[in-house]
Amino acid sequence: MAFEDLLNTTAKIERPTNAQNSIGGKTQDPMSEVAAAEVCRRVQMTGSEPMQTGKESVRATYRVYFLATADVQEDDVLTVKGLRLKVTNVDDVHELEHHKEVDCVGFK
Repeated sequence: MAFEDLLNTTAKIERPTNAQNSIGGKTQDPMSEVAAAEVCRRVQMTGSEPMQTGKESVRATYRVYFLATADVQEDDVLTVKGLRLKVTNVDDVHELEHHKEVDCVGFK
């Protein structure tokens, strides 16, 4: 079985874009779409319950596997099966250009 056969879904990849405002500062423009349907596989790694302002909420972490050719970077936003994920780390495993392991956290 080839690695590509394990990639059973697709991800929309969006990247935040920055622009210079009228006084020289940076503003974050809407996300620009990098890829509409990049093949991947999403796996839930953990689910934790951090305390935030007196409320418990679940913050799950995920790993998404892509082909090595996928254009994905830290701070990108992925949408996989309706779930929005913020990329926290991109790893080209052993720098062999075989595949990328992308760590993410879920958010609304």
